[in-house]
Amino acid sequence: MVKPNNIARIVKLCLEIDQAAYSIYMQLSELSEDAGLIAYWDKISMKQYDHIRLWKELSSYAQKGLLPPIFDDGESVEQELEEQLTRVKRLGDAIPKSISDQFMAAYWLEFYLMHYAFAKIYHFAEIIGYNKNPHDSYDNHIDDFIYMLNKYNEETPERRLIAETLKRLWADNRKWVSLTSVDDLTSAFNQKGFYESVIPLSHFARRKDEVVGIVKLKIDGFNEINEEYGRFTIEQILRQMGKNIKSTLRHSDIIGRFDYDEFALFLNNINEADFEMVLRKIQESILNNSSSLYDITVGIGGIIVSFKSHVEETLLDSIQQADQLLEKAQALGKSQLLIKKPE
Repeated sequence: MVKPNNIARIVKLCLEIDQAAYSIYMQLSELSEDAGLIAYWDKISMKQYDHIRLWKELSSYAQKGLLPPIFDDGESVEQELEEQLTRVKRLGDAIPKSISDQFMAAYWLEFYLMHYAFAKIYHFAEIIGYNKNPHDSYDNHIDDFIYMLNKYNEETPERRLIAETLKRLWADNRKWVSLTSVDDLTSAFNQKGFYESVIPLSHFARRKDEVVGIVKLKIDGFNEINEEYGRFTIEQILRQMGKNIKSTLRHSDIIGRFDYDEFALFLNNINEADFEMVLRKIQESILNNSSSLYDITVGIGGIIVSFKSHVEETLLDSIQQADQLLEKAQALGKSQLLIKKPE
């Protein structure tokens, strides 16, 4: 299930790190006497200020529970960011006076700001439509830093290594974020791919004044199957389930695997009268192909959504509501289905 508190803490840590970075660049500007350096440090500090505005907006989403769990390893990400925040604060406690040492301090700061959590959340911000995404301008930001580093310092093998390290780290982070959006086991989208796919469809539904169905679906019984038959059997069942769900849906519908035993569905332009029928059909398809051999149940929570404004926020809120309906359905018993339609 969604764990909003974890992502809220991660976003808050990113905000605090960027706030500390903004303070450091302001201090560098105040300490500098060279006009070119003052202008450069001011320029970077203003970019950090833009980042802070992004984090504050995302933090507001997170506090409302509207950000998805985009990190599979949320607890370790949180711990790493706490360590990064401590290191950044230490940099701010002792700003060096020499230009060479100032650039080294800025290098370490940029290194900390390239933690993969930043790249991944920047990418998600782009997905939900943030119109001034730091992700887009970071290549130029690195090139500017390397130019100023070479301009104000003697070029040495060490300096070249610093430049190459920054460029490689950012390129690797970009590559990591853009890895495949498909779950290998079920051939459904993973969480990242699901959000990337349904957000533009949601905007399209708003323009055409169409309603969509948001669904969370959870399979119960895997623990018992694992104990009796092993992990391989579960993987075979999941593969078949992915095929069953896909064969039941239309080509315009989207399926995502959100967890070990949990799926999300986006039913595009669904008729309210047909919504329950489609979900029953999906439920029966899974049970008929699995329950003859294994004791599997399928809980479903679904909501009909009409997008009027704030498409991304409405979508994330609807997924959360579907998740809550799923929890209630599971609490009622085996293979229950709960649906919320527009009031």
